[in-house]
Amino acid sequence: MNEMELTDLHNRRANIITVSNLAKAHGYPLLAWPEDKQLLRLADLPRLVQANKPINWTHLEPGIYFIVANDQALRDIIKPGKAYAINPALGQFNGSYVQEYKVTTR
Repeated sequence: MNEMELTDLHNRRANIITVSNLAKAHGYPLLAWPEDKQLLRLADLPRLVQANKPINWTHLEPGIYFIVANDQALRDIIKPGKAYAINPALGQFNGSYVQEYKVTTR
């Protein structure tokens, strides 16, 4: 891996952390981007029982739940263009309950 690839990975990871912090602060699920799928971690997902919808999202529809045990399992189920959050109200059963949301934007 060359220096540019390492810099790119570092910058992408920093962007995920920034967006994750905003999602957690405002109660939004985290929208997955294609270039970030391989870097997402369970710790990046906000813990939400009820998700807020950002103003530029016209619709936020809850989808299915996944029981996710680790970061790689999360990466395996992530679909770019969908948003994700952990539902802490469901407790833990050998992992975290990850809620998938369908997002419609303007």
